[in-house]
Amino acid sequence: MVRSLVYGHLLALPFALVLACGGSEGSEECTDKCLQNEAAVLCNDGLQNKVVCGASPTYAALNCEDSGGLNWAPIAVCFTGDDEGGESSSTSGGLPWAPERHVTFDAASSEWTIEPDFIDSLKDDPNQLAEDDTVLRSADSGHYQVAEQGALAAALGWQSGDVLLSVDDYEIQGLTDYVEAYAALADNDVFELTVLRGGEKLIFTYRVE
Repeated sequence: MVRSLVYGHLLALPFALVLACGGSEGSEECTDKCLQNEAAVLCNDGLQNKVVCGASPTYAALNCEDSGGLNWAPIAVCFTGDDEGGESSSTSGGLPWAPERHVTFDAASSEWTIEPDFIDSLKDDPNQLAEDDTVLRSADSGHYQVAEQGALAAALGWQSGDVLLSVDDYEIQGLTDYVEAYAALADNDVFELTVLRGGEKLIFTYRVE
């Protein structure tokens, strides 16, 4: 995986779920073992769980794999300072997590449009994704499959059982393939996601504007 990856481009939004929801189930509520500007995962090496930190969910997942981790799940980083109101993570403007406000589908063009500010908010606070109920798991083919449809998956047009096959010409079978696709396509404002649904391949087009 390319170590310089950050959230902030279109490709990061759907595949942020791979990083945030693609590990093991059942994480701690939050951890104070990481800095508040870091992301954290609960890393399992087959024997025990440990908290692993990183500059972003991508880094944290990579650090888990580098340390021998077999699977991982996201953990929110506890806020130990004065957090006025004690509110949970939210999108920009202090609103609760509701990705459907920032992703719209145009039936005429069959395209999804994603607000740039929403992607920027995920870059600034990736812990928001811990609030989403979407669960991705590895399918028998090695691709990611939507095990449970949360708000972000629904906003992106994904349904439970969908298998995420490829982004443009890049097949996605595991974290390494995701990183290669991200490195090649992260500056793009438009991309196509190929999804397998009920034996039929569907093409989902996303753009930022």
